[in-house]
Amino acid sequence: MDVVETKEEVKPIMEDEQQVIEFDMKEFTPDNITKLATNEVFVFGSNAEGRHGLGAAKLAKDKFGAIYGQAEGIQGQSYAVITKKDFRQPKSSTLQEIGKGLQDMLLYAKANPNKKFLVTKLGSSLAGYSIEEIKSLFVQLRNIIPSNVVLPKEYEVREEDFSPKLTNLQEARLAQLPDNIRNNPDVINAAINMNQEEFKEIVEQIKKCN
Repeated sequence: MDVVETKEEVKPIMEDEQQVIEFDMKEFTPDNITKLATNEVFVFGSNAEGRHGLGAAKLAKDKFGAIYGQAEGIQGQSYAVITKKDFRQPKSSTLQEIGKGLQDMLLYAKANPNKKFLVTKLGSSLAGYSIEEIKSLFVQLRNIIPSNVVLPKEYEVREEDFSPKLTNLQEARLAQLPDNIRNNPDVINAAINMNQEEFKEIVEQIKKCN
């Protein structure tokens, strides 16, 4: 999923001067939320008809201002992300579609730094996807997740190391090289993705440039 630039301006909740609040990056969304502070927003998965009849969507409607018939976006102290186009059918929204909804939510949260957005384990229950599948969307979006978004522990990606993991053979290739070449990103990429002859050719080209 590519991060899509949105053409519409993201409107903040409050038009007056906003105060940026520092939030604890070690915090995770609790499993059971029964009340919200005045600056908190409950982020839940919705169907495209905005029925809000089950799970976190029903909680959002009953307690946090979600509006029946409004399928997405801010409503009261809640924010809906469409995770099912057809409320009767699991996986009726694609992962790419859910990812676009998450991206919109993250951009909205960034535009409202005085609010704290508590993201539930949306997409991984009634919508039919696994924790790992939804987490993969946050992996792709990790560079735009603002500090005022709190994720479930299962979805948190901001402190994980996503650098490539080398096999023993790949590490052996790099170990033969001088330090000034071994840590070159192009050399590391070549060690991972190329055969031995291609790797040697890239190394020789880099040596000539150093």
